[in-house]
Amino acid sequence: MRQLTDAQKLWTGYILGAAILLACLVISGLRLSGELFDILLCFLGGAAGWTIGILATPLDEEEKTKFSEIWKGFLALGSGYAIAKLEAPIVDAATAAIHADSPGVVVRVVLFTTCFLVGLLFTLVSRLYGGSGEERRKRRISSLLAQAKDIARKLDDARQV
Repeated sequence: MRQLTDAQKLWTGYILGAAILLACLVISGLRLSGELFDILLCFLGGAAGWTIGILATPLDEEEKTKFSEIWKGFLALGSGYAIAKLEAPIVDAATAAIHADSPGVVVRVVLFTTCFLVGLLFTLVSRLYGGSGEERRKRRISSLLAQAKDIARKLDDARQV
């Protein structure tokens, strides 16, 4: 039996993921009310998953540093301003929506979550396993060298104490 190459596996995943995203968009368009809102939720879910996937998989130390700074900014914004100022209106709006249309809310949550996870998986798989075997090997060696340098630095710090 013939083995698939990494590129073939990636493209198979992309095709399946695109089919799932397309199905979510079709389902959101078939609903009788709020079609545009549902479609926007699908796009938001996919984009959020893509963004989180990129931030979760830095390819080198420079990206890791940049992504760490971006995460800190998001967390500061989310934990400070958004929670303090937006919590009550969001909870009130969500409660009203659930009471008005419980099945619709469930469909919207499922659409968003599905698109989020597909976007996240696309990004994680392509960043972790994409590229040639040689590129992955170089990234792995670079990562191991960075870890070794970090361990050596910590050992030096421990000896000086």
